[in-house]
Amino acid sequence: ERDFSDTDLVCWNLEQRLLENICSLADGRKKDLHFFICTPRLATRYGISNTILALIRKKRKRFANLERYLDTGAFYSAAGDALTLMEKGEHEKALQALPGGEAGDEFSDWGIARVIFACGIHSLGQGENPPREFPAMAVALLDKAPLFEKILIDGAARAEELDALSRYEESLAAIHALQPRKGLDQALSFVMSRRALKMYNKDLMIDKVMENILRKALVLDPENEHARGLLDDTRVDLERMELQKALNGHKMNRACKIAMETKHAKVRDDFFDFFETMVDGLDEVDLERAEKIITLNRIYSWCARVDDDHDILYDIEEIIEELEEGSIK
Repeated sequence: ERDFSDTDLVCWNLEQRLLENICSLADGRKKDLHFFICTPRLATRYGISNTILALIRKKRKRFANLERYLDTGAFYSAAGDALTLMEKGEHEKALQALPGGEAGDEFSDWGIARVIFACGIHSLGQGENPPREFPAMAVALLDKAPLFEKILIDGAARAEELDALSRYEESLAAIHALQPRKGLDQALSFVMSRRALKMYNKDLMIDKVMENILRKALVLDPENEHARGLLDDTRVDLERMELQKALNGHKMNRACKIAMETKHAKVRDDFFDFFETMVDGLDEVDLERAEKIITLNRIYSWCARVDDDHDILYDIEEIIEELEEGSIK
């Protein structure tokens, strides 16, 4: 005999839940209600699926919430087989079993949306593209049951690999375009900043592109501290690069402007470190004493524009004084 499998248990639990839902519709006075108490498979076999669906609609107020009402009806609808396959974890078969064309009734529409959503979440977790209809189906579910928003947010939070992050970002952005929602916008913002960091660390993204992505992430969620911290770090790196470019190109006015306007100590430190290295290396440069004094005076003026009380100024004054006195060459 065949062993009792996990999928058998899933089906048994599912059918038990559905039978309990149907039984709850009885009011104790209808002697023939037992005729309708059967699983979706038996309902299809005996041709009473539509009759059961009519009963479910008639007794709608008996259901605890809209989701339970739609779920129960969906398993007896044209989407029932696909839903059962979905519950068993057979996602590809579930998609293939979906009814074609326009379903046209609330139960089939709900069942189709649930199957596509579940298969989409499964694909996203694998770093694969979800079904094309995933964003629209997700919105259809979110409007009726908040549970699905939590499933989507939790899935995005668990994504770690670059492929999964990319797929989640694309899907959440598509949902945002259809219907912005605060919780999903926050999830999208976090996924954007996390993916940007992954790509940057793999040398797949330059600083300026990363900065633009982080700015967009903060527009979606101004409280995204992950994005804000990364943006600050990225701005530091960008300013340091711009400063180094200006210094190496002998564009001292530009370098002074960057050092004066920056809010980051690292950038200002780079500015003074550059000139400290230059001052220390003057002894090894073949220059006349007068030329050294001229060079030091220029360095002094540039540094004083940024910080007129920096230690390097006192060092330069001392060196100039020694050069003028002839105590050093």
